[in-house]
Amino acid sequence: MKVLVATRATHGRRDTDQADCVEGELVWMKDPCDVSRDNPDGECACGRSFFGMSSDKETTMALVRDLPGLTPRSYERAMRSTFDAHGWCSTCPSVQFREHVAIMARLAAALPDGTIVGRRLDSLVVRPR
Repeated sequence: MKVLVATRATHGRRDTDQADCVEGELVWMKDPCDVSRDNPDGECACGRSFFGMSSDKETTMALVRDLPGLTPRSYERAMRSTFDAHGWCSTCPSVQFREHVAIMARLAAALPDGTIVGRRLDSLVVRPR
C-alpha cells in the first residue's frame, strides 16, 4: 500500500519548511483552520503541514512509500491509536478513520514511490529533489 511518510528531504528550501517528525513515520493531514485556509503560508501551518502519527510533530515534506505489509485496516488502526494516545475524539466512529485513510491512500497512489510532496490545503504538490 502506498502511503505518505515523514521525510527531511528538501528541508530548508522554503522559508516555511518544518521537519520535526520522525523520519519515515506515517503522516496524516488535519483539516486546515480558517486562518490557514485564508493564507496557507501564514501564521498557522496546519494547511501546509503533515502530522506524524507516532511523534505528533509537524513536517512540511512527505515521501510517497510503498509499504507492502501495510493494509488499509492496519493504517486505520495506526491512526486510531494516535488519536487514542492523545485523548482526541474518543467518540469518533471508525468510518471517519476509514474515510481519512482512503483519502490519504488515494493521494499517495496517484504518485510514484519515492516522490517528495508538500501540502497546499487539501492538495499535494510535488517538490523537486
